[in-house]
Amino acid sequence: MAGQIRVTTIIEITDPRGNTGAPLRIPKTITNLTEVSQRDWLIAASATEILWDPTNTTGDTMQDFDVLIFSSDGNLDIEIVSDIGGDIGTAQANTFSLVEGAVFFLASNRSYTNVTGADAFGTGTVDVSDRIRVKNPDATTKNLKVIRATTT
Repeated sequence: MAGQIRVTTIIEITDPRGNTGAPLRIPKTITNLTEVSQRDWLIAASATEILWDPTNTTGDTMQDFDVLIFSSDGNLDIEIVSDIGGDIGTAQANTFSLVEGAVFFLASNRSYTNVTGADAFGTGTVDVSDRIRVKNPDATTKNLKVIRATTT
């Protein structure tokens, strides 16, 4: 039996005058999942951890992902790197801040690498994500939930 992940995002907006509109409801279901990984991490104060690297993560057999979800009880910095081995050209690291209580969701591991300047679409080459790391910039331990899944 294949697995699935269903995510529903509901966005409700109130403007500064108190006006509200109808909530925006966005459902997404990813089906035919052959492998699903749910893991709770404790990210120590000021620490950097490798969350996923198919070349050196002991016990983690998932070689790619089609779903990636993060949620944390504190602010964390996330790094997703493509082309670590230099198969296409130059490795490309992309970072973002995961804000406490927010959910970050990707439905693909597609990324650009070998980028010249700041124009990934014009000069980069399509690749896949190869490594995910997290850094805790604060002096207190944070809890992080990571969900990854693949269809291959």
